[in-house]
Amino acid sequence: DTHGKAPIPTRVSERPEEVPAVVKEYLNAGYYVTVAGEHVKSQRRFIRTNRGIYARKYQLQEAEGSSFRGQVVSKGSPLPKYFIRRSLGMERRESEGSDILVSAEITPERRSVMAFKRRVRIGNYDYFERDDGTLIRAYAVSEIRRVERPPGVGADERWVHVDLSEQTLTAYEGDEAILATLVSTGREPGMTPEGVFRIQSKFITTAMRDQPPEDDAYSIEDVPWTQYFDQNIALHGAFWHSGFGIVRSHGCVNLSPSDARWLFGFLSSRV
Repeated sequence: DTHGKAPIPTRVSERPEEVPAVVKEYLNAGYYVTVAGEHVKSQRRFIRTNRGIYARKYQLQEAEGSSFRGQVVSKGSPLPKYFIRRSLGMERRESEGSDILVSAEITPERRSVMAFKRRVRIGNYDYFERDDGTLIRAYAVSEIRRVERPPGVGADERWVHVDLSEQTLTAYEGDEAILATLVSTGREPGMTPEGVFRIQSKFITTAMRDQPPEDDAYSIEDVPWTQYFDQNIALHGAFWHSGFGIVRSHGCVNLSPSDARWLFGFLSSRV
């Protein structure tokens, strides 16, 4: 269409002449609606959204949230933990002590957890090495290490550490790590802010939408398990992608729906 990703103005007087008055807005890629009902009119099926907008049913498809869940950190399974964030084949040395690598014919599943004994430099690249000598490029792995409790956080207080470089989140109670998981934070120019923040407000579901001129517009009616910590930046569930471990959000910290729900109950809000 000639209007790109810009929403159709609500006021009829502001709409282009070729747009029917009944059209409220375009539902572009990146738009998600919550179905509140289904109706048939003139042998055509429509769905009604939570906002009372009607859309042709055949133009929509169901979004299935990721089933990914983080790893519980227990005394028998302490940090560090390593998540595979990129699907990449493993290698091994051609012979003992050699810097020549050959395929190990193993490709770990993305978002799976593996144990590594050390990080090594071979040639121009860093690798993580397992006990059996198999190696994987370090950029394919998210490493979660214990961090010190930041100033101002109580000895028995619950808090989280988001690592922007590793795309991970670790939940702590005092100095004890409880959960480690993968997240997706903001890509440029919508980088996730750095610093120490308090949870400002919490919503079981909330609407998020933006119409940035240089970026893809998005509109999501029911973003689940949302916890705002810096103006419009939040920890929240993301049912529309499963790319956790890779930068991709507009600034928020995206978690799997399961992780977001757990974190919603784990953290308390305090302005």
